[in-house]
Amino acid sequence: MRAKAVAQSVPLVQQPRTNAAPGRFNLIANYGLSWKLSKTEWESANKVLKAHRGLVGQRPGKRRANFWGQDGIYVLYRNREVHYVGVSKRLGERLRMHTKDRHKDKWDEFDWYGFCKVTDRKDSNGFLRLEERLRLVKVKTWKVRADIEAVLGRTFAWPGEKMKPHFGAQGVEKWEQMPALAVAKYRERWEAAQTS
Repeated sequence: MRAKAVAQSVPLVQQPRTNAAPGRFNLIANYGLSWKLSKTEWESANKVLKAHRGLVGQRPGKRRANFWGQDGIYVLYRNREVHYVGVSKRLGERLRMHTKDRHKDKWDEFDWYGFCKVTDRKDSNGFLRLEERLRLVKVKTWKVRADIEAVLGRTFAWPGEKMKPHFGAQGVEKWEQMPALAVAKYRERWEAAQTS
């Protein structure tokens, strides 16, 4: 009886959760569709600064982010027919690998679906950073199911589907591909602005 009284008198203290995203319940945070293999910066012009490789997307409002280090799902296409589907912790590295491995010359476009949100902080090249990769994330299973359905629905067309399936959460951002030449010009302007 005494132990029960002591236990009731001690207030519950919530321990801070480490490596968990509060309020994040979906799987997919952003995505890009029909990105062209030929318009992607696979090799850095500057061999010392490998960070200059780019899987760069843009959104209205001059928002630009490099998804090279994005964690997510990708789909390779050849003439809009699915060639291969994969998952990677670093989409850029994995896609670049597929330009040299057994998939070389067997795909010309790709879709990607990223798990890490884009922040408002810029990196040294002027691109918005991705949030840190989280080990533990609270999710709602119905939202994850909706995200999986949305990925599958965008990858495989089926005759019974009247409209594209939606993701499980509002605010999932679609990013348009920024061609390698435009990325190079943006970097030049950014570097010039930093030195002046």
